Amino acid sequence: MYRRNASASSADTTAATELALFAANDGDLYRSQAQPIITNLAKKMGKGQYDEAKAAKLWGYFANTAAQKYAWEFGDRKRGTRSWREQSVDGNGMFNAATRRFASAELEHHYRDEVTSLATTARMSARSNPRSSGQTYNGHPSRAHWNVALWVANDYGLYQAVSRMGKAEAVEFLMDSFPRTPDGVKMTKTLAAYAWRSLKD
Repeated sequence: MYRRNASASSADTTAATELALFAANDGDLYRSQAQPIITNLAKKMGKGQYDEAKAAKLWGYFANTAAQKYAWEFGDRKRGTRSWREQSVDGNGMFNAATRRFASAELEHHYRDEVTSLATTARMSARSNPRSSGQTYNGHPSRAHWNVALWVANDYGLYQAVSRMGKAEAVEFLMDSFPRTPDGVKMTKTLAAYAWRSLKD
């Protein structure tokens, strides 16, 4: 529920809820934007620095992107445009600033449990591995290991392909078809083997 000040009076709360639901249920938006935000906020929560208002502001970027995609899917499209990323769409026409702020607060509330869960998992991992504390990333050897394993596990096509392969085949496949994650981590044989092994565990 939106719990902000008088700016809610100029917000279309029905439209805001529609936007928040659209954003939360879009797999592409979740992978490209929501997951990095969740990871960022989980770190802050783990350090005791989580702030609801600042978190909602961060979710505002997600809401803005979702508004653009929503406008492309349900508004006017340029002929021949196959993806919303190919066309610059202004979502402000459908969702004014107050409505998007309202949606941002709903997204903060919606994802807070996931943020809390990730922060708790990270703390438990650090406690159970005191010697490696500070040398691991969310229970993985490094951020690169975590990032590659995360993307391979959460991309349905990659998951289906890699999980059916042997180690050597999977490494070769990932090196050729997934040379870099959307977060910019370069695939290596070591990371590819780790991603394959993580699917088998």
